[in-house]
Amino acid sequence: MKISLKSPLSWGAIRRQAREYAAAGKILDVMSDIVFKILFTADDEDSREALRLLLSDCTHRAVKNVQVQNNEILPEYLTGKTVRLDIHATFNDGE
Repeated sequence: MKISLKSPLSWGAIRRQAREYAAAGKILDVMSDIVFKILFTADDEDSREALRLLLSDCTHRAVKNVQVQNNEILPEYLTGKTVRLDIHATFNDGE
């Protein structure tokens, strides 16, 4: 998903654009920071479950619980690679 940053989009506009892409069958680029954030850091159970499954698959360990903190992406970082997300995960073994 290519997002033009010549005129900054609000989060609502970005979410609408993502829904339009999905409805049209266009593939969203999960490697894009903004798409990753929308899919995996929303404050709802679907996003938490998707992130939990992604982390479980990447770490090859069952993740029991996951929480994202400090997930704000400032507009000046949308095209850069300096975005950080604080992800707190608890594995099934308690670690």
